[in-house]
Amino acid sequence: MRKKSTGIGKLLFLVYICVLLETILFAGQEQTSPDWHSYDLPFRVLNITSTGQLLWICGTDETIAVSSDNGAHWQVKHRTADGGLL
Repeated sequence: MRKKSTGIGKLLFLVYICVLLETILFAGQEQTSPDWHSYDLPFRVLNITSTGQLLWICGTDETIAVSSDNGAHWQVKHRTADGGLL
């Protein structure tokens, strides 16, 4: 013989769904943080490092670039067409 549902199971299920939706929405908000920006660079970046206040990146075509403003602007220091990977 089956017991009748008391509604507590339904309530717990609704709470679970609400928590799940809130978690998904919160995770989506973190990904759209205004602190992150993307920049189109003329090469594929393979590595990044910093020295003091400078950010250095390197990648395809033997390219090396530097930024002194936290990545807002990049100055290419070296690039060789059809060069190797750095």
